[in-house]
Amino acid sequence: MEPERKKIDPSITWIANYCKHCFTCVAICPVDNLFFDEDELTSRQKCIQCQLCMKYCPDFALEVVPRPKVRRSPTKEQEIKSTPAGEISSKSVLSTTREGSRQ
Repeated sequence: MEPERKKIDPSITWIANYCKHCFTCVAICPVDNLFFDEDELTSRQKCIQCQLCMKYCPDFALEVVPRPKVRRSPTKEQEIKSTPAGEISSKSVLSTTREGSRQ
């Protein structure tokens, strides 16, 4: 028999058949998003997708869709560190030349 899944939030699915109502998810949530309303887990729609409720649920009754990771462009320091030793990139030459001309 397939467990009954209830989407309580855009990112949270609650599996009622697994839940023993231990309130661990309610207690662990850092933004006070989850609460029980007449035997049903409910969301205040402010989930930050930290997944703590899912990780600490002893009954595996919650599924949280993780937040997509944002790719950030590397900083200048990271670019310089990633350049193999002995090589000088055109970016580092330009920035050195510009900085030297300001003095």
